[in-house]
Amino acid sequence: MKLNRFAEYLGWTGVLGSDGPAYVEAVTLTANAVGKGVGTSNGSLDTDAATLTLNIGSGGAALQDVDSVTLNASTLALNASLNIGANNGLTIAGNQAATGTGSLTFNADSNTNGVGTLTVNNGVTLSTANQPVSVTANNLVLDGAINAGAGDVSLLPSTGVTIGIGSGAGTFNVNNAELAAISTTGTLTIGNGVAGAVLVDDVNAGTKNLSISTGSTINDSDDTGDAISTTGALTLTSNGPIGNLTVPQGLNVNVGILNVNSTSGNNVVITDSGANGPTTLNVVFTEGAGDITYTLLNNDLLIGNVATTGNVTLTAGNGNIDASSDDVLVFLMGGGAC
Repeated sequence: MKLNRFAEYLGWTGVLGSDGPAYVEAVTLTANAVGKGVGTSNGSLDTDAATLTLNIGSGGAALQDVDSVTLNASTLALNASLNIGANNGLTIAGNQAATGTGSLTFNADSNTNGVGTLTVNNGVTLSTANQPVSVTANNLVLDGAINAGAGDVSLLPSTGVTIGIGSGAGTFNVNNAELAAISTTGTLTIGNGVAGAVLVDDVNAGTKNLSISTGSTINDSDDTGDAISTTGALTLTSNGPIGNLTVPQGLNVNVGILNVNSTSGNNVVITDSGANGPTTLNVVFTEGAGDITYTLLNNDLLIGNVATTGNVTLTAGNGNIDASSDDVLVFLMGGGAC
């Protein structure tokens, strides 16, 4: 169903704007009976509105706006999920609180034309009861907050734009203030397989489990200080080299647990300050002949699974090297040294 086409059929001319007739300025949709919702029976509901206000039953809501739209505070019944898309930008101007098994999914660039920015206004919170929150956009402006409890939070670029995290430069940028505004004991994922190069610097993730993913490279801006710091787990997934821009140290981190998957046989160069204590190098795969060079400057290094047909160099400059547990089998496939 297309609300703007229905208005056109009725002969409503609405308000003329730069993009033509804006047939519906404000839309309020109420379907809050038990088990009911909006746009969940015959595909998502298409709209062309300036603002949306939703009162939704446990059936949830799936809406797609053909242009840009502002989403006001929604009233959601227990277990209701939201799936809201827009082609040219989505501004969330009111709280979106999913309860029970309800999840939140927002896409500000549904047609992947590279225009859509997702903005969460100051004072606005996107929250779930330990369920996922997913945001897709060409750029993100998080002036509000995200609280997913134990649910995962995903911040995903819609196109192959560069990603900047912390003070790193990128089109899709997540700075430290935005990182601090995200609460999850699950995993915070930034990026995906379509993303461009990732540049990180001065990233302070606190205790979060942080996953960075890209179809390109992952690097830091310089060899000064820790580019990524977290007491949780850090997972790096790339289709290009990791730490190849700033040699000899490569990507500078300070983490508790490190997982790395660099596909296509690319090299991995990482230096860990070890300032937070011993590090577990849990899983490292290059899926080919890439060399793995990992240096821990302080504390003990505990090794999980390491696999490559290239060279492996693991260094604990001021500590021991040991298996992370008695039942861990460490594979060093190819040349290497520990």
